[in-house]
Amino acid sequence: MKINGQLILNEFHDKDQPLSKGKSDRIDKALMRFFICCEELGYVNSKVLRELEATKNLTLTLNRWSSLNHLSIWNFTILTPTNKEYIYQLLDLSSNSHTGEFIAEKIEDILIRVGAKKFSAIVSDNGAKLRELIKSINVKGDGIVPFCKIRWT
Repeated sequence: MKINGQLILNEFHDKDQPLSKGKSDRIDKALMRFFICCEELGYVNSKVLRELEATKNLTLTLNRWSSLNHLSIWNFTILTPTNKEYIYQLLDLSSNSHTGEFIAEKIEDILIRVGAKKFSAIVSDNGAKLRELIKSINVKGDGIVPFCKIRWT
């Protein structure tokens, strides 16, 4: 039985029968690994977020590339004035529209989460359309300077 395409536990275990010791041990180990990994990732993320909260003059860079299997991968990186780089988001946007408005929404989400007033620049090489949208975000960002290198002009 599937709910919204997701298998449910009853597919793998008869709920009226107790789990065998081996299955129970494997489940316990998997859960322990999961929580240990999540705790470490949470620790790293909270440390990065604390540093970003305490820093001004951040730079947001974004870049898009296509993978060998034609996925549209977008990378959003935040640079600090002390030359630290943090990959803030790495997204597969293959199934989304690549309109400037859509990418501007992604940029705006990051600016809102981190704090628009903390940014002094947005750097991209994704064309004139995105450049205009970054300029429109500039009004909301209170002084963000758009640096877009356009290769085709």
